[in-house]
Amino acid sequence: MKELHTAVKLNPANAAAHRLLARIYVEQSDLLGGEAELRRALASKPSAEVHFELGLVEGQIGNLDAAAAQFRSAIRMNPGYAPAHSMLGITEHRQGDHISALNEFRKAVELDPKDPETQYNLGMELKAGGDLVGAIAALREAIELKPDLEKARYNLSIVLRAQGQAGPAQKEMEDLKGLQEFRARLAQAKLLIIQGVEALKKEQFANALEMFQKAIQQSPELPTGHYYLGITLERTGDIASAVRAYEKAIELAKEALKTYKGIPPRPRYPEVKP
Repeated sequence: MKELHTAVKLNPANAAAHRLLARIYVEQSDLLGGEAELRRALASKPSAEVHFELGLVEGQIGNLDAAAAQFRSAIRMNPGYAPAHSMLGITEHRQGDHISALNEFRKAVELDPKDPETQYNLGMELKAGGDLVGAIAALREAIELKPDLEKARYNLSIVLRAQGQAGPAQKEMEDLKGLQEFRARLAQAKLLIIQGVEALKKEQFANALEMFQKAIQQSPELPTGHYYLGITLERTGDIASAVRAYEKAIELAKEALKTYKGIPPRPRYPEVKP
């Protein structure tokens, strides 16, 4: 922080430093400080990305007109900037302009059809406008792209039920319940692993072994539990069992890598509320 302040004092036109300062301010919940730094960055070096970031901050502050203006500026500079179209749609939805919001979501999906959040927001806007068939298609696409997107499954169930499709609606609710139970088991497994690591640090091997075995029972697909079980078994001299635990951890880690390999990180932005 101090170094960045020094950098902008020495060179007030250093847009990158202003942008980094803005991020720090926003992380510290100083939205006005972030807004000021982003405006300085824009004055030094305008870009679609900085307009987008300023739009996010203005939206967090509650300045919806200013947020929309920044997203439109980002789009003027880069018409193919899908996140700007999506965020403009969210802002217009918040302003009550549902026709414009729907147009922006359609454009965002056209530019980036593989973004589950944008598909979800399109589905929710179609649902709000009464286009249940379109909403079902978009929500199903969101789920196809991100099967654990709970809000999409929940709202798809509601739309299906509104269309009289009780069977498919019930299935979505059952899948949603399964996801929630999975997340609960995963959270419990992670807590058990933390407790096991603490026991391992204290060389309480029996306690550690119990914690890691319970973690594996809760979430057998989690590589971490098998890995720490291997460490504990190795420390207690059971080398053969340790090797099997390590091999299982590696196998699960490789499967996880296959699942997520090639998926680029996406910007985090709000969603359309029902």
